[in-house]
Amino acid sequence: RRIAAEGARSVAWMSPDEFLLMLPPDGVAAALEAGRQAAGDGFVTLADVSAARIAFRIHGPRADEVVMKLCPVDIARLPKGEIRRTRAAQIACALWRSGEGGITLLCFRSVANHAQALLENAARPGSAVFPEPSES
Repeated sequence: RRIAAEGARSVAWMSPDEFLLMLPPDGVAAALEAGRQAAGDGFVTLADVSAARIAFRIHGPRADEVVMKLCPVDIARLPKGEIRRTRAAQIACALWRSGEGGITLLCFRSVANHAQALLENAARPGSAVFPEPSES
């Protein structure tokens, strides 16, 4: 369940036999071909799923709280560099820490509007689970 990043490229180990490359659109064809070449005669399935996924960046001082409202994950214990497959409400997703105070949530594009509405509602001003005294 690791994710490694170098510049605009990332690789996430989603399961023992599945990984997800995240890279600029102009690098997809070359990466697919490199994977085919590296596999040689071995069995491998390579697929461009770019059009099927969307990523949301949740950032700010309450990013963890927004995710905790939606996902059954102890987000406070999620270290940088680890990816988790889970659910945001009833939406299958993956998430990881991305930068200082940020979390990236990846889900199917077909539920993007629903995911965005859930995230916006969870981040709505005045919805803090543990509000600061000045927010009460």
